[in-house]
Amino acid sequence: MDQTTPDTPKPNRRRAVVVTTVFAIVLGGIFYSLWTNHAYLKWRFIGGEVGLMDDCFATGYLSPDQVVTLVGYGATTEVRSTALWLVSGSENFESPWDNTIAQAIRRFAAKLPEDGTGRLRAAHAIAWAVAKSRRPELVEVLEAFAAHPAAEIRSQVAVAFWDESEFDRRGWETLLYLYLGSDDAFDRVRSAMRSRACERPPKWAAPVIHGLLHDADRSVTRSAVTAAGRIMGSGRDAELLSSRLREILDSPGENEWVRVSVLGVLYRNGKIKDEELAAFASCSSEHLAKEARKLIKMRQTEPESHSPHD
Repeated sequence: MDQTTPDTPKPNRRRAVVVTTVFAIVLGGIFYSLWTNHAYLKWRFIGGEVGLMDDCFATGYLSPDQVVTLVGYGATTEVRSTALWLVSGSENFESPWDNTIAQAIRRFAAKLPEDGTGRLRAAHAIAWAVAKSRRPELVEVLEAFAAHPAAEIRSQVAVAFWDESEFDRRGWETLLYLYLGSDDAFDRVRSAMRSRACERPPKWAAPVIHGLLHDADRSVTRSAVTAAGRIMGSGRDAELLSSRLREILDSPGENEWVRVSVLGVLYRNGKIKDEELAAFASCSSEHLAKEARKLIKMRQTEPESHSPHD
């Protein structure tokens, strides 16, 4: 009886070739994506140093689009923060920034890291980038920071108002909300606001401080008096602020210590004459009179440095 031996199946070489090819394409696509889109490998090779980035832009080793992608999808918070600082400081991005950068900033801000140092560094970079973006609608990022439970994140809102920032009313309301907060945790925010107003004050500083000089909270008013004095010292909006300071000084119903602060500010900015100081030196307010007598002695010893303006 004939016995037929079944044929032994041969390996499907075509299928193996297809599977291998597809696998190679997928793997290659992953590496290509990392290399061209996310630029992780390039970034790691460079070391993530902002100082080297401009050279990389010049040679084409990194493109602006790759750096923006790193802001939104960087492997670590450090990479994303460094990439955002690069965007903020580079001339390769025209102002106002386009929607791609704006979306990358929103994405980064929506998920700050958990650790304190990384979170603060990220928030600082984001706030500065919002200021540099010339995109007023990004004030929504600042509003989110203003509502953050951590005071160090809330304080970063002031950073965005450094560089003659172009924000609408929402921006000013956000800033005022923070500066006028009554909670002790807001002290750091108020200090940040004052520091921005005191050194190289931007255009928005005088109107904001002028509004705070009318505030019912005396601690806020005293902070505003200090900021007003330094803005006046810079030569900007002196009349606007000195007019309100005069009103406070000449109002016996105002807080005594606020009036003392105002007298010192007006004196340092040459807005108080000798006869006015003499009148305050004999007024019924003990602390105000004491301050006036001290300033009279100072004027006698340094007449040129403290001569009043007419």
